[in-house]
Amino acid sequence: MDPAAASLDVARSKAGAAAVTWIHGDATDLPESSADLAVMTGNVAQVFITDDDWSRTLLAIRAALRPGAHLVFETRRPERRGRNGARGTSA
Repeated sequence: MDPAAASLDVARSKAGAAAVTWIHGDATDLPESSADLAVMTGNVAQVFITDDDWSRTLLAIRAALRPGAHLVFETRRPERRGRNGARGTSA
């Protein structure tokens, strides 16, 4: 699921892409109780401008997940740049 068609085009060009169902849209386009796992990468947060955007998306993900399914998400704290050694990585 991605609202950026260009990103889906890149994903579809990768090895093994045929084993994945790629959907152009956002979380509100997912059918209810249709997924076992939802993954949100760190850059996803950049597209949500308002609290209402976040709420609508999280509620749609909740509706799309089957009972016992999981939402996995990545968070980033730019002030902690542990990967490049500029700062520590402790919380």
